[in-house]
Amino acid sequence: MPEVNIRPGLKEEYKKIAEVFVASFIKEPIKPERQEIINSRFKKIFQKKITSYYVAVENNEIIGLGGETCFGGVSYIGYISVLPTHRRRGIGSFIFERILDEAAKNNPTIDLFSNLGIENLYRKFGFEDEFYTHILELQKFDTEIELRIDTLESKIPSWIYELDEEAMGFDRSKLLDYLIEEPDTFIVSFERIGYAICSDGRIGPMIAKNKQAAKQIFDYLLSSGPKRVITPENFKPFFTQYHPKKIQTTLKMTFGEPITSIPTWIWSYSSFASS
Repeated sequence: MPEVNIRPGLKEEYKKIAEVFVASFIKEPIKPERQEIINSRFKKIFQKKITSYYVAVENNEIIGLGGETCFGGVSYIGYISVLPTHRRRGIGSFIFERILDEAAKNNPTIDLFSNLGIENLYRKFGFEDEFYTHILELQKFDTEIELRIDTLESKIPSWIYELDEEAMGFDRSKLLDYLIEEPDTFIVSFERIGYAICSDGRIGPMIAKNKQAAKQIFDYLLSSGPKRVITPENFKPFFTQYHPKKIQTTLKMTFGEPITSIPTWIWSYSSFASS
């Protein structure tokens, strides 16, 4: 077992945790202003208690991290990462085991998105395959169809919370409130049967009861330029009309009690917290 200590990350450590996150997941150097944006997001996540982070510490330095986003009944495990200079020592597995223990205390269901190639690790812990999920970059789309879209700047109406909970099977209102507070973020909706949050060139979450609602929303959002979505495998044929470019694929996996959800309504997730 690695000679490291796994402990909860502290809110005053948000900058260091953000730096480890960037060094672990982003290969190219980023500009200082981009790092500051990521720092501020981690600070807000701590303040609003969206995700609990656990850090791997060696010689008083944070060298790895992982997170648990906890909802009523469901925990999401993700962003498990180790600095490149400390990999191949089993530290990532060490972090995962600690978070899994904590998540099992909090909720009967645990979800994660596994990077391809390490699925067997999670299967050994009892996780079962659900479906493949892809990051797709959708191209700008011009349409002559009249679009009936409502645009909301910042306030989320109650029906969106209700629609989202019905689709997901659990209450994500705290997450939605956090997402809509991000700069240059807005909500679009269609006839109270579909909605999407758009931010930083990404569409998600996106919930829609049928293809008509989904097309109205995607046509509108893509009319201003290309966007990325994080979508389940079964929607890939729908997205061919937007000439998608596949960026990454993971496998969604679940441990514990099944969730009463409506998967056919979930067109795009808000993030890709892979492990």
